[in-house]
Amino acid sequence: MSKAGSMLGSGAFVVFDDTTDFVQCAYNLVRFFAHESCGQCTPCREGGHWLETVLHRFVHGRGLATDLTMMHRVAATITGLNLCALGDSIEPFLKSVLVRFPEQFEARVLREAAPV
Repeated sequence: MSKAGSMLGSGAFVVFDDTTDFVQCAYNLVRFFAHESCGQCTPCREGGHWLETVLHRFVHGRGLATDLTMMHRVAATITGLNLCALGDSIEPFLKSVLVRFPEQFEARVLREAAPV
């Protein structure tokens, strides 16, 4: 790759078993990115903390059905608008778990009490 004037970049592998709570994983990862944001770029600063707040609700079983669509949009919107790769790193994992494990998120949507 260096002979071609390029590089491979960086990346990581994370291995999960079949008992993994991907709502909690998404929250932990987004919380890390929100904490590490330097605050210089508005999409990363605001989007990261907003996603952290929303995922916190899901972790505690208080998510809203409309949050699922909005998380997709916000994650995609903050990508490509940052000075560094930190903000752009939120979307790939979050999108992946939202697409692959929607049932785990849907199970954490706040259910209104049935009328008596």
